[in-house]
Amino acid sequence: MVITGLGEGIFATLAAPFVADVLGGRGDAYGLFLSVQAVGGLAGALAVALHRRDPAPRALLGWGTVAFGLLDLALFAYPLVVDALWPALVLIALAGLPAAVATAGFATLAQTATTDERRGGLIGLLASAQAVTSLLGMAAAGVLGEVVGVVPALCLHAAGLVGAGVLVLTNRTPHPHPRRAVSPPSAP
Repeated sequence: MVITGLGEGIFATLAAPFVADVLGGRGDAYGLFLSVQAVGGLAGALAVALHRRDPAPRALLGWGTVAFGLLDLALFAYPLVVDALWPALVLIALAGLPAAVATAGFATLAQTATTDERRGGLIGLLASAQAVTSLLGMAAAGVLGEVVGVVPALCLHAAGLVGAGVLVLTNRTPHPHPRRAVSPPSAP
């Protein structure tokens, strides 16, 4: 959550300059860019919901995050070799698919990692951690965008996603099963 929060802060800050300055798009291009990202996310959520097997949440989170990061890396780096807007629209829509897969894996892990009584607190803590690190990412994006440029800063975000996914996939700590409160035996 910390790694992806930093990256999402960078993306939120630099997406508009990426579309305007790197891709040469105007406000309508930026709106289309965000819209196709949402369509990709909806398609990914639908694909996860309709999937007939029950994949491991860690695999969903890990592989979804790695794929999301690789597609984002392609998205942010392609303007170095191709001068066109349409690949950005295709890549951002495709990136929505693994983003939804990763979100489903994360939500499942977070909901099953603790007891019912502590679930809300855990999810609140994780959301707060991501919000704080997202703010830090936004602050860092302003500096990074000026110092290294918009494309390298966004590629750093994409590399962070890949790294976070690899961390999830290589973490061998078994997923804890929630402890269930034991009810006292009922009186005869």
